Amino acid sequence: MKKVILFLYFYLIFGLAHMPVSAAELCSNSEITRLSKLAYNVNIDYEMNRYVSDIESVGPNGEIGEDYYYASDINVYNLVEGLRLEVINRDGDEEYSFTSSDAKDGILYLNGGVANRIKKFEFKIYGTGGCNNELLRTSYLTTPKWNEFSTYDVCKEIPDYYMCQAFVTTDYDVTEIDFNKNAEEYIEEQEKENSPIYQVSNFFKEHWKGIIIGVVSVGVVGTCVTIFVVRKKRRRLV
Repeated sequence: MKKVILFLYFYLIFGLAHMPVSAAELCSNSEITRLSKLAYNVNIDYEMNRYVSDIESVGPNGEIGEDYYYASDINVYNLVEGLRLEVINRDGDEEYSFTSSDAKDGILYLNGGVANRIKKFEFKIYGTGGCNNELLRTSYLTTPKWNEFSTYDVCKEIPDYYMCQAFVTTDYDVTEIDFNKNAEEYIEEQEKENSPIYQVSNFFKEHWKGIIIGVVSVGVVGTCVTIFVVRKKRRRLV
């Protein structure tokens, strides 16, 4: 009987010593606060870069030229030890996980892929270790697509036109014919706005109240002066 009691005693002591520690005990509030500060120091941006393709392009007359494409390069700064980053491509439902060991000097370099469409990314920052499941921060990033219309000759005349920008975050569902038509209309509108007649007319439209007040004021002053001069002459005649 004593042996049984002794066995149960040691079993109880041994079991309590090896019971799993809860996540709340491993991930304390103070640790969450510390990791949250690190998470909010993480900055994310992107840059669009031009790359030369391995495949040469063939021109309309059969000439061989250099082919190229644009891609987005995403930079994640301050991904330090204690943080885990999950990157989700919201269009392709692709998910990737990174830690500080994947970064170089605290900077994680990611390839956003060929800029053939607008892409949306979601970044979730978690803790590591006991706080592995603790979501600390969520941020979003949209990378633009390369706009082929920007290479058209007409865009050299109107580089500020919104459909002539090299990179866009709006899909313009237009054909080449529609683009050329819209570009020509924009050029005509610009020429019209720069003409002297249009500028004078536009000036009157924007300042017509002031002009009327000015004309009326001048007329009143002129009338008063005329009356004063006439009366003075009459007095001299008398």
